[in-house]
Amino acid sequence: MLMNERTGRGIIKNFAPSWFSMVMGTGILAITSTFYAQYIPVLKSIAVVLFYVNIAAFIVIFVFWMLRWILFSKNALVDLKHPIIANFYATFAISILVLSANFLIIGQNISVAKYLWLIGTGFTVFFSIHTPYIMFAGEHVKIEHILWGFGIWWLLMAVLITLHYIKKMRIPYNLTWWAFTFPIGAYVDASHTIGTIFKLPLVDHIGFVLYFLLFALWLVTAVNTFWHGYRGGFSK
Repeated sequence: MLMNERTGRGIIKNFAPSWFSMVMGTGILAITSTFYAQYIPVLKSIAVVLFYVNIAAFIVIFVFWMLRWILFSKNALVDLKHPIIANFYATFAISILVLSANFLIIGQNISVAKYLWLIGTGFTVFFSIHTPYIMFAGEHVKIEHILWGFGIWWLLMAVLITLHYIKKMRIPYNLTWWAFTFPIGAYVDASHTIGTIFKLPLVDHIGFVLYFLLFALWLVTAVNTFWHGYRGGFSK
C-alpha cells in the first residue's frame, strides 16, 4: 500500500531539506530588525521574538530531518546525490551559521554562537565540495544550473523578472519561495554594515527601505508555509 504523504511516516519520508531555508530567512530578518531598531525601536522586540521562533523552527525541522535519515536513509541518500535537490542540503549548513549569528547579535551568547559556527562551517565546507561535484560530474549539466546574481544588479533583475512572471502567470507556492528572503536579507545586512563602517548614510538608508520589502516577503512566505504545511500541500 502506498504511503500517504499526509501521514506521519509519509511526511517524514518526503521531508525536504529546503525547510532549513525558513531558518535562513527568519534569521536574517531577525538580524536586520536588530540593526534598524535604531530607527524604529519596536523592531528590537520583533527581533527577539523572531530569534526564539527561529530556534524553535530549527529544532523542529532538524528533528524531522534526522528522522528521515534514520527511517528513510535510502531516500535521503538519493536526494543527496540528485543534481538539483542536493543544492538544498546546503541550507542545513547555512541555517546553522545564521543561527550562530542570531545567538551572537541578538542572544548575546558567544559560547553557543561559537559552537554553532564551528559546526556550520564544517558542514558548509563539505557541501561546498559535494554539491558542485554532484552538479557538474554528470552529463545532465545545463547552462541554467550555473546562474548567479550579484549586488543591486541581482536585486533589480530578480524583482523585475519576478514581477514579469507574476503578471504573466500565477506562481504556485513552494518552499523555494524562501529563496526570495535570504538574498535580500543579506543585501540589507550588508547595506547597513557598509553604511555604518564607511559612514555612508545613503547606503544604510537604502538598506532600511529594502528592509520593509524583506519583511513583507518574509510575512507572505511564512503565512503560505504554515498554510500549505497544515494542508500537506508540498513535500519537496
